[in-house]
Amino acid sequence: MIRRRYLGGSAAIVGGLLAAACGEPTVRYVGQPQAGPAGPAGPAGAKGETGAQGATGAQGAAGKAAEAPVFLFYLSNLPETHPEGAARIANLEEFNKTNELNIRVDLESGGRASTNLDKYKTMAAGGTPPDVAFLSYFDSVNIFASGATADLDQLLKANKDWGPQRADIFPRMLESSMWGGKLAGMPVYTNNAGIIYNKGRLQQAGVPFPQWDGSGQGQYDWNGFKEDLARMQQQDGIEFAFAFRWTRWFWFLGTLGARVITDDGRKITIDRPESVETIDFLQSILKGGFSPPDGAGELYREAKNNIAFEHQGPFRIPTLRANNAPDFGVLHTPVHPGKREVFAQNGGHNMAVFKGPGTEPEKQEAAAAVCMWMNSPEPQAQACIRATSIPVSRGALESQTLQDYMKTDEQMKGFVEMAPYGWRYPGIPSGNQINRTGRDISPIMKGEIGVTAWLAETQAKLQALVDKDWATLGG
Repeated sequence: MIRRRYLGGSAAIVGGLLAAACGEPTVRYVGQPQAGPAGPAGPAGAKGETGAQGATGAQGAAGKAAEAPVFLFYLSNLPETHPEGAARIANLEEFNKTNELNIRVDLESGGRASTNLDKYKTMAAGGTPPDVAFLSYFDSVNIFASGATADLDQLLKANKDWGPQRADIFPRMLESSMWGGKLAGMPVYTNNAGIIYNKGRLQQAGVPFPQWDGSGQGQYDWNGFKEDLARMQQQDGIEFAFAFRWTRWFWFLGTLGARVITDDGRKITIDRPESVETIDFLQSILKGGFSPPDGAGELYREAKNNIAFEHQGPFRIPTLRANNAPDFGVLHTPVHPGKREVFAQNGGHNMAVFKGPGTEPEKQEAAAAVCMWMNSPEPQAQACIRATSIPVSRGALESQTLQDYMKTDEQMKGFVEMAPYGWRYPGIPSGNQINRTGRDISPIMKGEIGVTAWLAETQAKLQALVDKDWATLGG
């Protein structure tokens, strides 16, 4: 059971939203009047006839204790049929059963389906947004910049437990959820990337499994990796030693300590010598015949046992297992032989609280309490286990629940151990567009354009997007 300690003291922000004394309360949607008993008379008792808001004075507070809970309209960008969507539902069902805040999350009015960013924006513009929702972390910043969602720091500022819980979040996961100094979305879990390797095939070829001591300095570097690719490509039955999508080139770039954008999100830095070195290395893999000539990835799940290495993330573990793919080990992306920085490219999803027409402060505060609970260590650990995802805070990473689970799942453990070395794009409204444009080196790999020309062209294109974003804040 998830006890009060995981609520993070959220009662402080929801005021009089107390648990009902007994019995099953009547459903109450704040701001949607319906028949019901009025609260005891108080200064604001004029609204008591709706049965939804009651009185707000000293006597009204007593009336609230007997009222039904605040129900929150919830939506998700992933359906319940998706492992992550199902994990969210399971956690929120647990919240509904165990929270002492007189809050219930409505999971039946669309929360089991999927809702995309455009639909969220349409609903917000029409005055019918959800109260709380899941979006990709990119989209949580994008929609916040449009004015449709609330600053979670502002909603949680009265909660004495929020400061320590916030400080426990991995800095990159927190910073990438902010825009203009405000917390646009609550990080709940993330995903990352490394390589998986075919244990049986490597053993058969006499190639030792790559190793890592868990520090920020990787032992398995580009040189050793390329030697292993050459050996594996010679094995009968191996079609490609490395299934590698060209859109993942900057996963190697990160091991040089280089990034395609500054951490403050203001300057694109893709046109740099480290980028040239990285792309040259990947072109040598392609020219060696070690990877598909069309940049295809995601081949391991075909379970043909003809792939030795593949770039992959924990989100694919359920699919690989369902398809009976060959047993595999997990390691960080091979590191640059000089810099040796362990780098795990991250994505992930946030929760957001909507505001404006169709929402009310009381519901916003209740929704923020739900977000805070979902970010706390035990719910986070449960989400990671259920969705084969990665924690966003030190407390969740070190929780006994997650540590015990990793003893039973070596593949999951391999990805989770990379959590402290994760990086993702800064929180800027155009982040998703910048990511999609900057990661596609297909024109280079197909010989349509030179490396330096592509980098210069892409630098200018992406910087224009960044400048436009910051211009909306006046600087």
